[in-house]
Amino acid sequence: MPKYDHLQTIFTHAMLSNLSALRMGTAVDITEDLQNTLHRLLHLPKTEKLIGVWDVIWGPAIAQTAKSHVADNTLYLAQKRGEAQYVISVAGTNPFSWYDWFNQDFAVSEVVKWRYNDAVANGVAISQGSDTGLEIMVGLSSNGTKLIEFLRNMVAAHDGLIDIAVAGHSLGGALAPVLALYLADTQADWNPAGKATLSVYPTAGPTSGTKAFADYYDGRLGDRTTRIWNTFDVVPHAWDHQLLDQVADLYSPRIKADELVRKVLTKAKNVSNGHEYGHIRTDTPGKQGEIHLGNFLEQLFAKGLDAIHLDFINFMDQITYQHVEAYFHLLETPELTEIVEVKLLKSLAFDLVATSREKIEK
Repeated sequence: MPKYDHLQTIFTHAMLSNLSALRMGTAVDITEDLQNTLHRLLHLPKTEKLIGVWDVIWGPAIAQTAKSHVADNTLYLAQKRGEAQYVISVAGTNPFSWYDWFNQDFAVSEVVKWRYNDAVANGVAISQGSDTGLEIMVGLSSNGTKLIEFLRNMVAAHDGLIDIAVAGHSLGGALAPVLALYLADTQADWNPAGKATLSVYPTAGPTSGTKAFADYYDGRLGDRTTRIWNTFDVVPHAWDHQLLDQVADLYSPRIKADELVRKVLTKAKNVSNGHEYGHIRTDTPGKQGEIHLGNFLEQLFAKGLDAIHLDFINFMDQITYQHVEAYFHLLETPELTEIVEVKLLKSLAFDLVATSREKIEK
């Protein structure tokens, strides 16, 4: 069994926080269940051989909006045992959280000026959804302590230098850079002696904000950011209009985008119109994915979708595969599929795609 390198290890944490999506109940119930799950999975002999011994030292903290029965946002801080190496894991979209979809993922029609550095120029702004996600993360508490308070005490207690990686996948890939930049711009509060160094590892993320924001981010944290994206993944094509224009033909000629897919892409461009969104680290080449045709169709047909929707199902099949499972292959972490319970995550995708056409048409 191989030992994972630093990037593969951080990616492991980025994916583990998403396991909160497999649970339903109150925030207390989900938190307790995820605490137990993380402890169990991180201390499996297989996991420890792959990434070393890690302990969750703050969190997991769960955000749950009124009347929600799922985790709308999830965050945790882990430490490699005996070392000054930490990772903050930011969960991606919970497929069953409408709050995530509409108040964070798709909330891009308005932007909010970056307000954690008074010296930034006009146009340095993040999407309203990114701003909402940041506010939630900053406000989360674990055992009565917010993350920045915990970091302040943790850094002060260290004699030497420490590294804090901030990582997330999907929505987490948009929020991790925003959280990291917030920490960089407020470090006088929690890291006054400069003992902590931030590094950032967003995977599969859409844009966090405007091109001006991306330029500002790159000037602050660009040299410490490793952005990972799959060229066949639709999500990193949002919300840059030039990239969105490529999506309809992304899997052509093997898989066609049907009328509904094209309709959704037009709406995606319209909803973000008026704002020049741009990615951080645009100099980062995407990893070349491969089209993968699995048994997705058979399972979806069993849920009541027929051949009339074949093009739609094939396209959604690729979107789902390329956005999640493909990254395990691209980062050469196949062992991770069992640890992060990919089979269960895929079952969520099946349910989501089986109901998405009706909801989108409405």
